[in-house]
Amino acid sequence: MYITKPIINEIAERTWFINEFGHNAIYVLEGTKRSLVVDCGTGFFDLKKVVESLTDKPYDVVVTHAHPDHVGLMHQFDQIYINRLELDGETIPTEDRKKYSALLADNQVGPGFQRCVGPLTADKYAMIWNQKIGFYDVWKPLEEDVVRGDKDTELIFIDEGYVFDLGDRKVSTVFLPGHSKGGMIYIDDFSRIAFTGDAVNFNNGSNFHAASTHIRYLQHFLEGYRRTYDRIYTGHTAYGGGFDAYSEDISVVRNLIEAYRALLRGDAVTEERARHTNPNGPKFKIVIYGNPDRSRLNKNPLVTPQVPPKLWEDGEEHIIP
Repeated sequence: MYITKPIINEIAERTWFINEFGHNAIYVLEGTKRSLVVDCGTGFFDLKKVVESLTDKPYDVVVTHAHPDHVGLMHQFDQIYINRLELDGETIPTEDRKKYSALLADNQVGPGFQRCVGPLTADKYAMIWNQKIGFYDVWKPLEEDVVRGDKDTELIFIDEGYVFDLGDRKVSTVFLPGHSKGGMIYIDDFSRIAFTGDAVNFNNGSNFHAASTHIRYLQHFLEGYRRTYDRIYTGHTAYGGGFDAYSEDISVVRNLIEAYRALLRGDAVTEERARHTNPNGPKFKIVIYGNPDRSRLNKNPLVTPQVPPKLWEDGEEHIIP
């Protein structure tokens, strides 16, 4: 027997976690005046319909980053909020946002977006599930539920410090690049949850900054623990065949910092590994650090960040942060 619908958990008052078939995590936060949707999935179910079954408030849609499993359903919505750097550094005048969005839909510009907003073809559908990214032996989305959306979605650019006022709760944005160029974290002052996308999780990656710089971003985020947030929910909570809805342990952040510090010290443990999304593709180097116990009661996973493009920024004094 397979599970054919997304699982929805209420992880705090008026705060829902939508598990899209073990592939990614989407969140809905309801305030007294407005609601907020964090990330918009891959496209294996009707997200708009689910959101509007959870809240009757007007809502905004934000994305943590522009990878295809986080913006796949953006065209179900009139507009999304995103960091401009997710557009691969393209300079887009504000008045051209709608025009640019249309170009994205035609896969004409922005290589980081090209694979995110095009049609979810049968080949792509088969590719994702045949590789067991979502653990096909547990989940089986119905083909008739696969959607993509057809709106000319407007892109609204935001950066750190932007606040979404939902009425009785406010959600603040924090810039944390590394996994992507314009990675954003959303911190809710009501539930005291930090929604981190892929910027803080067990397979973080560091593709756009030197290790020393990424450490400083992570340290900045860590400083807010217990002050602005108590729990962490990532873009892949209950990844694969799991069903738990537990917060990540704060040790994930500390382990990531230590992994990059080990690189700077020169004593990091590394190995070559193929991407889980492309097991037959080329291997890449990762740093291994942390507690390998991935049990449901010990949310302190093995941290395997990808080796960043360089250790230090150009001209930077080699002092380990």
